Amino acid sequence: MPAAFSERVSAMQWYEIMPLDDLWIGEMLGVEVGGIKVLLINVEDEVQAYLDRCPHRASALSEGNFEGLTLTCATHPGSSTR
Repeated sequence: MPAAFSERVSAMQWYEIMPLDDLWIGEMLGVEVGGIKVLLINVEDEVQAYLDRCPHRASALSEGNFEGLTLTCATHPGSSTR
């Protein structure tokens, strides 16, 4: 069985979300964990997790675009996060 990715969303609890092999390199996925919307991105075989919320417009980052090492919000594509 492949290794599972667990996301820590609070100081007291870990959540198993999905097998690591299910999120391909360069792929991103919006999930809900413990009532919190989280964006998972596989960056060069390392999963990174962010709040699935643009800090400027409060839209879901999972609806944006991830290319190379740049995450671009769908609401305002002129700005990006690395």
